[in-house]
Amino acid sequence: MTEGVEVRVAVLEEQVAGLRGWQKAQNGSLQRLESRMDRLNWWIVGIAGGVATACVMLLIQTLARRG
Repeated sequence: MTEGVEVRVAVLEEQVAGLRGWQKAQNGSLQRLESRMDRLNWWIVGIAGGVATACVMLLIQTLARRG
């Protein structure tokens, strides 16, 4: 009876060790993905800022021609 329990515990320990390794790999992947998303967000903010600036400049230019 104890031999069966020892075998089951050994199998569970091996599975847990495998899951811990998998978890470390996933965490690394998530960190890389987060870094890429941060760069993409800054890129989008930069584009949006450029578009907003262009719209404001166009509005100023249009109002200046009318006045």
